[in-house]
Amino acid sequence: MEASYQSLLPNWERNCLHICSDLVSEKDKQEIEKLKKKSPPFSFKLLRFIVNLVRPEYTIQKFIGCPWEDIVDIVHDQTLRNELILSESKIGDSTSFSVNSHINRKHNQQPCTLSTARKRVEQAKNLCSKSDPILVLGDDDLIGIELAKAGFTNVCSVDIDPLICKNLKSLAKELDLPLKTLIHDIRETPPKEFIQDYRLVFIDPMYSLDGIKMFLEGAFAFTENREGTLIFLSLHLMSLLRSGIDKLPFILDGYKLTVLNHISGFNTYPIPYRLWFLIKLFNRRFMRTRTMSSAGYMFRFFLSDAILLKKESA
Repeated sequence: MEASYQSLLPNWERNCLHICSDLVSEKDKQEIEKLKKKSPPFSFKLLRFIVNLVRPEYTIQKFIGCPWEDIVDIVHDQTLRNELILSESKIGDSTSFSVNSHINRKHNQQPCTLSTARKRVEQAKNLCSKSDPILVLGDDDLIGIELAKAGFTNVCSVDIDPLICKNLKSLAKELDLPLKTLIHDIRETPPKEFIQDYRLVFIDPMYSLDGIKMFLEGAFAFTENREGTLIFLSLHLMSLLRSGIDKLPFILDGYKLTVLNHISGFNTYPIPYRLWFLIKLFNRRFMRTRTMSSAGYMFRFFLSDAILLKKESA
């Protein structure tokens, strides 16, 4: 089992496009490595001190608190992935659900692009029949709607946010779609009538080991740990940092989960304008490399990975 993890889940270096691909010249790779080995600028250390004082939302705190070399890797990796999808026109109709939705950052909401939602539906088509029960845990992306529109007849969307469930119900009624919804905190025991043999479960947890554990255990509660359940996990592996990436295989092993597939950069999330502007300022100030300069020191989308898991017998 450990060997399959090592081959399907990439380590830190295999995650970084600027390290593992030929998108960056050897000269520019050396420049990035040189930046990583430098001591962080004093202004960055001051920024980190201020962030620790004001304590903004968790994602910003976590990023600024990363080791300097990890920040350099994450920023360059995301920049290259943005250039890649834009140059290959992979985003397509990139309108985000967030345009007409109220994002509640308290619940770590950040809706994906419509094209990403439809890619997830295509994955479901390859894994399930249209009548198989499918569970979506946390549905600010409105994946349940896209699944029902595609002809899946037994879909249940669960979310802790009443507004998300209200929007899902309203859209399902308007489009005459067979979608069940449930307002529920996945840390609690689910209602008996919602526990069943789901063939596929979609989860998009917070990018931390604790967040992954919480959503996996929520999925197990709804499926009663049934063998053979497939879990489609959307996760930015590099946000776990080097130590988290190393620990993830052992966590999955402890839950008796087998990795069936890993798709790097599968999910695309539009970055809110205010955050995008701050990212551009940050990159222009601290990431002075040719790779960043050619990209205008910015990226407009955040890309994460997809991991397909299968529950084995306990």
